[in-house]
Amino acid sequence: MTIYPSIKIGKGLKDANLKKCVELKLGDLQLLPHAFSCSTKMAHSVYALLNALIIWCLYCKNKQMLRIDDMKSVKRWLLGWVHSDFSSYKKAYQQFGGSLNMNPDVLDYFMHKKNLSVEFFKYEQNGEIKASYFTVNGKPPGLNIACDYPVSFDELLIPAHRKARFFLPDSTNKLSVGNQHNVKNATFTLFRKKQVCWVKNAFSAKNEKNRRNEFNKFIKNGGEVKTCDELSSEELAHIYVQLFKLRFEENVRCYERANLIEFLSTFRNMLFGNVLYINGKPCAYDLMFKSESHEAIYFDVPNGGLDKNYLHLSIGSVLMWLNIQSAKALCASLGKKMTLSIGIYEPQWEYKKRWATVSKVGKVLC
Repeated sequence: MTIYPSIKIGKGLKDANLKKCVELKLGDLQLLPHAFSCSTKMAHSVYALLNALIIWCLYCKNKQMLRIDDMKSVKRWLLGWVHSDFSSYKKAYQQFGGSLNMNPDVLDYFMHKKNLSVEFFKYEQNGEIKASYFTVNGKPPGLNIACDYPVSFDELLIPAHRKARFFLPDSTNKLSVGNQHNVKNATFTLFRKKQVCWVKNAFSAKNEKNRRNEFNKFIKNGGEVKTCDELSSEELAHIYVQLFKLRFEENVRCYERANLIEFLSTFRNMLFGNVLYINGKPCAYDLMFKSESHEAIYFDVPNGGLDKNYLHLSIGSVLMWLNIQSAKALCASLGKKMTLSIGIYEPQWEYKKRWATVSKVGKVLC
């Protein structure tokens, strides 16, 4: 049996404030969980060193062409991540919360429907899970079904304890600002352009007054408000498709009606929001879903539609205001934090700044 020396890393990295060194036994490639931490300034340097170490170790081990899967597995171990399972991931999500595209119930449905290959990972400290995520078919984290179903893929908010700090071993360029203080090897400034909008927690008294005046005007002109609970999944799908096409005509592709009915019916408990009517006819509707955890509720608004014949009644503004008020009321009644995402920001959607704080999404460097 070939004997390989153990290698310890630590010397020469004093500035990285290593609490423990990484020990590799190259003979059988047993990797002892690390437990190091470093300053933000040194994070990317340490990560680059680990990448180089992985390549060298695997070469010594196999003396052959490296496989990407091998590198990823070693990298996760080095950074303290271990394989998990669906049950463990679901518990982490229920505890810490996350975006709709990380929701375990949505994942479970499509995992079986599409026969997806899903891997789960967890990061532990003192035997307690501090963060968890999954990958689908070997791709970056998250469930990307946005082309066919109303689940936004503008950002990824992975389940993580608010005080946890770690390196994320899988790359993504959609890391949510909600994970900014969690992930050490992510940048939210360098070459970052894509931005997402989170609704503000409070509005000025003047803003609130203007919204109430718009609402009263809408009601006086034959306006009516219904909640999603008052309508069937088939009715909501029909309303959405109709109003979406009135808003975008043929310039933006709409979800297939069958897919909408399927999703709305399957995840009926996640449906949220209101539908506006004028003289008994639907005039504005935004698809809105809520993903709930023990401490927070994440609201996702993929898109919406409206009848432009009634823009003079500010129906878009009225609908947004009502949905925000409903979300705030629900979170207040349950004592939970509200995160309401209204999607990406582009210059042509300047109106979003009235409602939301605009933040760049992060890129994980690995």
